[in-house]
Amino acid sequence: PEYNPWTFESFVNKRLLDVVRTHSSDRPALVFCPSRKSTNTTCYALMEALRGSRPLVSPREKAELTMAAEKLSFKGIRDFIVNGIGFHNADLKRDDRVIIEDLFKRSVLKIL
Repeated sequence: PEYNPWTFESFVNKRLLDVVRTHSSDRPALVFCPSRKSTNTTCYALMEALRGSRPLVSPREKAELTMAAEKLSFKGIRDFIVNGIGFHNADLKRDDRVIIEDLFKRSVLKIL
């Protein structure tokens, strides 16, 4: 069979939340994606996997993430951030990157 990168990415994304939970030992996880588009696709896949699943963040962390998300100028990432998921790419302004990096360094943001 011919290799199809989209099929592989879909395969990986469907299992990513389980892989992170299994291997991260409740520490923040850094996930590398090959493109900006796949970064977004991966975040949406993680959000879908969270539906009906144990949240990534505690209520206290969710409150902190909600306040931080309101400060972000890039609105497209806010829903991800509130749920403990973020991304870091060239679409983000420097101020947004600094906020996201700080949340990840402090282990409030669980998957970047």
